[in-house]
Parts: sequence; structure tokens; C-alpha cells
Amino acid sequence: MATLKIIPYNAVENALAQESETLNEQREYNTVYHTREEAETVLPHMEHHAPKEHPEEQSWILLGPWLDLIMTSQGLRETDVHRIQLPVSFLVQLIYASQVGLHLGRVSESDAEDLADAFPKTTARGDALEDLIQRGKFFTRLDTCSLKDAILGKGPIQTVGDLWMRLATSARGMTGIRDLRKHDPSMPVYVYLLPWKDDMKTELEYRVYCPPPKGKIAAISQYKWHAPWYHAASARPEQESIAQRLLENCEVLHQKIMAHPAMTDKLKSQGFVFDVTEDPSTQDVQLIELNDFGAMSGCGACLFHWIRDARVMYGLSEGIEVRVAV
Repeated sequence: MATLKIIPYNAVENALAQESETLNEQREYNTVYHTREEAETVLPHMEHHAPKEHPEEQSWILLGPWLDLIMTSQGLRETDVHRIQLPVSFLVQLIYASQVGLHLGRVSESDAEDLADAFPKTTARGDALEDLIQRGKFFTRLDTCSLKDAILGKGPIQTVGDLWMRLATSARGMTGIRDLRKHDPSMPVYVYLLPWKDDMKTELEYRVYCPPPKGKIAAISQYKWHAPWYHAASARPEQESIAQRLLENCEVLHQKIMAHPAMTDKLKSQGFVFDVTEDPSTQDVQLIELNDFGAMSGCGACLFHWIRDARVMYGLSEGIEVRVAV
């Protein structure tokens, strides 16, 4: 059963205001990358993992193995999603160009020409990229992460140049590419084109925390933690019902995740997080992606705090807490 926990939105505002005044990152909500010492202090009996602690072991969660479940959940056809393999020659040029792109927020003219020449002209299925982009609206991401932090390029992809421009100016993306290359230089690196949905709003998204050792749901938070909850204006009884329906639908999706061929004993033992978007009327959910779990990971705690709320997030307290800001 869902236990609705309301965080006063003015407390979130105060944390953000203090961050703005002091220029120090707030550490009240959405915490990431805690130290092993911090984690072991509150949960000394548990084994704590940093996802990229051992680069020789691929311990982070990739999009590719879960793509079929994501597509089914979102009602997408196989032909709606496109995969582009990035050749080594392009990756070498991209890594070089990104050193300037990330620092100055732009790509030099000579680097732009080299990237354009080296970037694939077709998808893995053989579709012409330029034609594809002109016919539809897409957003792009890598196996490891989205490119939402890209300095250049917002909204749907407009041209093929948008693809490599966003790659070259995304710190998240470049870190992901370097991680994959470091883990296995022979591993293919893909960029994905997924349908752009105008109605897919971050205020309708939630993050579901599934701790080790079994990967059961322990906690849920609204994803856009720095804004009031989408259902903030609803009466409290209706808010309770919304939280319960949300949990029930997340549990149905969770069963599919646990039964999926990409689920492993290792992933259960390390825990995982999955992000969903809801239908605001019914709380039906669609899967967006899976992420690494844990206080030492880069996965944000949203309205939780990985250390202060460790017992809740690691499933050691009664019930399943759903946190929202009102």
C-alpha cells in the first residue's frame, strides 16, 4: 500500500534559494554521489556499489537491452525507433571536438566539417537519416544516458547536424561514450532516435527505487522535484487515491521488468531505478528508462536524500513511500 508523504514546497524553495545565494549546490534533495563512508555509516550491514567503480565490469544499465520493453510500454512500433552506430573514426573526432565544445559551448568550423563528414548517413536499418529527420520529430539519446544537458540544441532534432552538435556539447553524453570505450574499445556505440512527444512532460514523471538484494519497489518520488506536484491542487483524499493507483500501476510494470530477459541476479543484487510517465487521469504508466541504484551512484534521489532517507529508499521501513511536493 502506498504511503503518501507530502514535502512542503516552500522547503524545496528555501533549499533552492540558499543554493542561489551561496552558489553552493543544495544537498537537501536529489542528492547523488555520496561517499562509501557516508553510505556505510547509515547502512553498515549492506554492500555499497559505485556503478563505475570497476570499469572492467559493465555495471551500469544500458538502454539497448531494455528497448523492446520501453517500446511496448509506450505503444511504439519497431519502425518508430531508429539506431545509428557511430564509427570509430567519428568517435575519435567527436572526443577531440568536444574538448572545445564543452568548454566554449560551440563547435569550431573545421571540427564541424570533420564531424559532418564522419557521421553516418543512414540508420542501422538503412534508412536515410536526412529524410527520416525531415519526416518526423525525434529526440536523441545514447545507451548510457540522454543528452538533456547539451549546450547546443533544445527540442526535437531538426537536422543531422543537430545530432553530432548535441553529442559534442553534452558532458553526460561524452562521459557515457568514454565509459563505454574504456570498458571495451570494441563495443559498438549507438545513438538512438526516439519519437518526440509533445505531451510527454517532466511534471508527469516519477522515479521508482528498487533496492537490493531483491529489487522490490521501496519508494517513489515525483521526478521534477523542484516544482509543485502536478496534482497539488487536488483534495487530500484524491491525492491519496492517485498515489495508490500510481503504485499499483508501477507494480504491474515492475513485474514485467523482473520477468524481462535483460534482468539478471546481479542487477537485482545491486538494485535499480526505473523512471515512468503517468497518464494524469488514470495513473497508467509508461516506462522511460532504467538507472543505477544507490547512494554512491549518480542517480538523483529527487525528493529523497540518499543518506537521510536511507532506510526508506533501501526498503527497510514499513510500506512504500510516495513523495510529492505541495
